[in-house]
Amino acid sequence: MNTIVISYRRQDSRDAARMLLERLLHYFPGRVVLGLEGLLPGENLRLKAEQQMQDCQLLLVLIGPDWSHLADDRGRPRLQDRRDWVRLEISAGLQRGVPILPVLLGPTPMPDEHDLPQELHSLLDLQPQRLDDGAGRSAALAGLVAAIRHQLGEADELMALVTAPAPMSAPMPEPIAVASSAEVLPLRRSDGSRVTPVPPQLPPRRPAEPLDHGGWPAWALACGRDEIGAWAEIGVDGVRQRLRRIEPGMFLMGAGPGTPERFDDELPRHPVTLPRAFWLADTACSRALWSALLGDDPALHRARPDLPVDSVSWNDIQALFLPALAHEIGHGARVRLPTEAEWEYACRAGQRGSFHFGEVASAAWMHVGGEADGPLPVQALPPSAWGLHQMHGNVWEWCQDAKRGYDSEPALDPQGDPADMNRVLRGGSWAGPARWARSSCRFEAPRSQRLDDAGFRFLIEV
Repeated sequence: MNTIVISYRRQDSRDAARMLLERLLHYFPGRVVLGLEGLLPGENLRLKAEQQMQDCQLLLVLIGPDWSHLADDRGRPRLQDRRDWVRLEISAGLQRGVPILPVLLGPTPMPDEHDLPQELHSLLDLQPQRLDDGAGRSAALAGLVAAIRHQLGEADELMALVTAPAPMSAPMPEPIAVASSAEVLPLRRSDGSRVTPVPPQLPPRRPAEPLDHGGWPAWALACGRDEIGAWAEIGVDGVRQRLRRIEPGMFLMGAGPGTPERFDDELPRHPVTLPRAFWLADTACSRALWSALLGDDPALHRARPDLPVDSVSWNDIQALFLPALAHEIGHGARVRLPTEAEWEYACRAGQRGSFHFGEVASAAWMHVGGEADGPLPVQALPPSAWGLHQMHGNVWEWCQDAKRGYDSEPALDPQGDPADMNRVLRGGSWAGPARWARSSCRFEAPRSQRLDDAGFRFLIEV
C-alpha cells in the first residue's frame, strides 16, 4: 500500500522531492512514493491519479517558489490546465478525502487564492509544514516526520516505542560490586548476611561470554578484541563509528554523602543492577556521522567534521537519527540512547569516584571550564579504561529517560517516567565547570530543546 505520496512539480522541486523520498523511507519503509512517476504513452492521467489516491493515506504537496507560477509552452500557468499532473493529484486527493499536508520549501509562502483553480481552493485551509534547508534541515525534517506520524495516527505508537522501559526478564541478582580499590563497601544479601565484594582489576574484565566468530553482531562491519575488551564498528557512507561492548553488572549510582560538590538530586547513592550487555558508541556522535546519515549539519560548531554534533534535541535524535541508523545498518539492530543508569555505569568504568580517572579534575582527561569557545574532536582526549572517549566534558549527552527520584533501595535497570516532558543530559560540557562533568551529576532539559553544547552517543542492544 502506498501510504504516503509526494506530489511535486519537476521544474520546481525535483531535488527536494528525491531527498525527501530518501529520508522518509528511513522512517516509513516501503510506504513512500513519488506522485505520477513512470507514466506510459497512452495512459490516462486522471485515471492514474485516482488509482494512486485509492491507496494513499497521506498526500504531501511540495510547494517551492515557482510551484504556482510555472507556465507551459504557450505561457499559461500550468495549474490552470485541467490536465496538469499536480492539479490532477491534488484534485483526486481532495475528492477522495485523503489527508493532505502542504510542505513549503524554504521561505516559500502559501500560494494566493487567485493563483489556484477553484477546485484546489480548499488547499489554502490547511496548515502547512515548512521544510527549511541548510543548518535547519534536521529540525524541519523532525517536525515533518512528527506531523506525518500525527496525520497517520502513529504518534502515540512511536512515543511508546522510544520511551518504553526495557523488559525486566531477570530477577534481582545477588549484588556483585563494581568498585575502586580505594573504596569497597560491605553489602547485605536478602537473608541479612553480609558480603564484602572484591573490586575488579583495571583495565576492566574481558567479556564474560566468549565471543567467537559466530558470536559477533550481524550489523558489524568489523569487530575484534583488544586489551580493553570487545569492539565492533558500523559505517555510514565511509564514516566509521566504533562501539564497545559493555557487560552487565552492578554499580553504586549517585554521589557518596561525602562528595563535596554533589547536588541534592545525586543522593542517596544506591545499588543498581543492569542485567543485559549493550554496545555503546565509544565517542559522542560526530558531525561527520550525522551528516553522512541524514545529509545535513545542524551543528553550530563546524570547524572540523570530527567535532561532536551539537544543537540537536532529544526529539530530533529519536525521530530522525535513531530510526535512520537502524534502517541503515539493518539486521534488526535495536538502536537507542542509553538510559541514565546505563550512561553512569559506562562513564564510571568500574570506579566510584567523581571521575573515571580519579577525584581531581584534569585537563588531560576532560574538556571543561567555561573558558573555551567550543568542543574538541570526539577522540581528542584519551579513552577510559572501558574504551570510551570524553564522557566527562566536551558536550552534554542526552539520555533516553527522564530524571527519577533516588532512594536507598537496590534497583534493577531503573528508568524515569516516560510521560515526563524533560529528559536527562549527562557529562557536562566545554561551556561549564568541572563540577557538572562528574559521573553522578544530573541535568535535565525539555525534549525539544537544542543546546549548542549538547550532543549524544547511542547504543545498540545485544
